[in-house]
Amino acid sequence: MKAQTLNVDRVPAPIRTDTDLSPRETDEISLISGGLFRMDVRRAGAAILCLQGDCWITQEGDAGDYRLITGETFRVSRRGRVIVQAMRGGAQVRVA
Repeated sequence: MKAQTLNVDRVPAPIRTDTDLSPRETDEISLISGGLFRMDVRRAGAAILCLQGDCWITQEGDAGDYRLITGETFRVSRRGRVIVQAMRGGAQVRVA
């Protein structure tokens, strides 16, 4: 899938919504600094891998927030909305 470059200042509406990702499907997303990626997950288990850069992850119903740097992976632990935001310098992530 072609990588997308998103700018939160230019895209005020929902940026992207994926409802149910299977382990065989992958999406790679390129985010500029401050760019957001949002997905709604129907079941736990999706993995978010930071391929390059630095990103911040928030998932619905979880009081914690998570920071990933290049090479780190976050496993979604519950259903609901997950938001990934690129930090300074942008980020490239893969969702599987």
